[in-house]
Amino acid sequence: MSELAKTSWKRAMSAFETLWEIMPEKLPPHLRGIVGEVMVWLKLEENDINFTPRGGQFAYDIELANGKRVEVRTSMSTEHKSTKTKKWGWQLQKRSKKEKDGVNYDFLICVGLGGSFNLKDAFFLVIPRVEAMQARDIEFTRFKGVKKKLWFYENLDALKIETERNQNRNPEYVCDWEIKVNQNREDFLKWSILK
Repeated sequence: MSELAKTSWKRAMSAFETLWEIMPEKLPPHLRGIVGEVMVWLKLEENDINFTPRGGQFAYDIELANGKRVEVRTSMSTEHKSTKTKKWGWQLQKRSKKEKDGVNYDFLICVGLGGSFNLKDAFFLVIPRVEAMQARDIEFTRFKGVKKKLWFYENLDALKIETERNQNRNPEYVCDWEIKVNQNREDFLKWSILK
């Protein structure tokens, strides 16, 4: 990637951070996705992973030099009102009649934003498609277009509180695969899997 592109991405991140500071409550939701993609470009570059940004006419966001397709999804943290637990959520697979299985990636990078658009406050889960498809299909009326999802909690205590809180009311609220990802988070924070 050219130095000009890297400089442009860094300048864009600086502008996003400033925009967040000025008017965080007025930012359109789709801007999160753009911010997440630029963050991932910078992290790929930092980890010496060759890639081409896609999007637009493509059904995925990034193509790696090895031809693998990467989708980037971005989530801001939400806090449960009564338990005060924090979590992030991503769609792993959508319900779709058009696509064969609602998945168009080899890897999914889930970007978790903190309370800002600051790269230092973000984290990145790198999930192979084969892993993501282990999540249970959901049937929540609130998420009609979502077939599989991942909820990622700020820590294991928050995960425990949420699973116990929903045990009687909705035991499938957090599936076994989501628990595995939360309990083995270090395994999903590695960029080397993309090389």
